[in-house]
Amino acid sequence: MRHTGMNAAPKVAAALRQFVEISAPRAAQISAFLECGAIIAWSDDCWIIARGRPEHSERPDPERASFFTPDFFLRDEKPWRIYPDTVAVSPDSLAQLLGGGAPERHWEAFDEDAFAGAFGKITEAFRAGRLQKAVPAVFQTSRGALTATERGRAVRVQFNLPVKFKLE
Repeated sequence: MRHTGMNAAPKVAAALRQFVEISAPRAAQISAFLECGAIIAWSDDCWIIARGRPEHSERPDPERASFFTPDFFLRDEKPWRIYPDTVAVSPDSLAQLLGGGAPERHWEAFDEDAFAGAFGKITEAFRAGRLQKAVPAVFQTSRGALTATERGRAVRVQFNLPVKFKLE
């Protein structure tokens, strides 16, 4: 999901503005982000990309970009993720670093009948007062984990980035 802006205290916002002006991503940083990372839109033309294994925290770090990633029921006592490395990138630069290419993976369609049955059960549980929150979802499946290239393609499609040639 794309977020615009950050709800940060003025001190944090000023520190991040200074950070954003001086950082520039390298292809290796984008590759690391695709292995384990997070992304948030700082503005329409500047996105913050974090990479590496994040530290889990009860509160944001005033010195580093922090990502709020609560669990579905808001029970995680440490919902903030603070990554060891963060860089700024324009959407166009990110599109170039992600590269292009046609998908190679075969996806199996979701079972429409199973979804309809589950949706009916959820609707009944709401009516009976047994359920307060639900997110019905459909998904496709494939064999094996996504490669970094496939995750890059997914990021490009999710944010509607243009397909460009990969920079070497």
